[in-house]
Amino acid sequence: MTPAGSLPAADFDALIIGAGPAGAALAIALSRPPMRWRVALVERRAPHAEPAPEHAGQTLPGAARRLLVALGVWSGFVEDAHAASLGQLSCWGQAQPERRDAFVDPQGGAWRIHRARFEQRLLAEAQAQGCTLLQPARVSGFARDAAGADAWQVQLAPSRALRCRWLVDASGRRATIARQLGARAMQLDRLVCDLLRLEPIDGHAHDTNDLDGFSLVEARPDGWCYGSALPASGAMPGGRLVACYSDPAPGTRGPRDAAALLATLQDQPLMGRFVQHHRAAGLLRRRAAGSACLCPQAGTGWAAVGDAAASFDPLSSQGLFHALYSALRLADALQHGTLPAYSRELVAVWQAYRRHRQAYYATETRWPATPFWASRRSPDSGLLGLDLV
Repeated sequence: MTPAGSLPAADFDALIIGAGPAGAALAIALSRPPMRWRVALVERRAPHAEPAPEHAGQTLPGAARRLLVALGVWSGFVEDAHAASLGQLSCWGQAQPERRDAFVDPQGGAWRIHRARFEQRLLAEAQAQGCTLLQPARVSGFARDAAGADAWQVQLAPSRALRCRWLVDASGRRATIARQLGARAMQLDRLVCDLLRLEPIDGHAHDTNDLDGFSLVEARPDGWCYGSALPASGAMPGGRLVACYSDPAPGTRGPRDAAALLATLQDQPLMGRFVQHHRAAGLLRRRAAGSACLCPQAGTGWAAVGDAAASFDPLSSQGLFHALYSALRLADALQHGTLPAYSRELVAVWQAYRRHRQAYYATETRWPATPFWASRRSPDSGLLGLDLV
């Protein structure tokens, strides 16, 4: 890792803004043979900073194995010993839980990802392939380089200038670079997530629960909830993470009260079992979780990848898979000069996702008159075409 202020002005083939899974995976693909591009990753977070809380409890489907192999990190991923997911239990369209076991997936079971460990693996491989990591650093400005029409002049705070041929936005849902270049997001909804972390109450620190190996999904009148057990860390016992998804009430911006939210969970058939003998350890701040697609996703000298290019409803469990997949597809497009094909492919993925999203939400029919479910009864309902906020 190179401190942001110690690198002299340098030229790179690609400057990637954001060192999350999408940015790190793209850095690997561009830095290794056959491309061997000069790549720099720009990351705002300090080294070894904890991942954002909304990334806890994520899963990666078995289909991602081929992507990890293509990136050359499969053996390291196995060594990192991410816990296997036993499958999913859901109360969706009915009050009784429906079980879907992981072993029936023909592409293999999913993994419950330890996000910090996963990011560290990808960043280590990117650096091993020759990528420069600038951390902590942030982009304070950029413009076309007056000395060459095919280059960008990028200013990093506090006072460092870099030149690059390609500028890649891997900054996440807000797509901060692409938006400054004129791109806009088509947004399907205003879905938000309130994250509640739970800790065991006294005397129950080492209790086991037959739900712990599963991902839990339960619909409710104002949205739906996701639950996942958190791994123990050292002498600290594991806890619970519950993510409650809803549309924000008009005029509200902050998360709901932790105690009130826990009380509603305790009354639900599935989540009530999951959160028993636990108490709120803190309500983390509200996060955007809506579905959006950037338009355009690439242009002259720039491109977007991962959530910056397209973000999906967490119900689809596609976030990490899309990060890796879009990174590999963008690397191929940059190598062969086929950016229009990259954009067309992502748009096709997005359109298929929209159809699947609408069909799945339509299977929940218990609360047709509530605003949340009524707004999801027809294709492209809601706020399609609005910019992200």
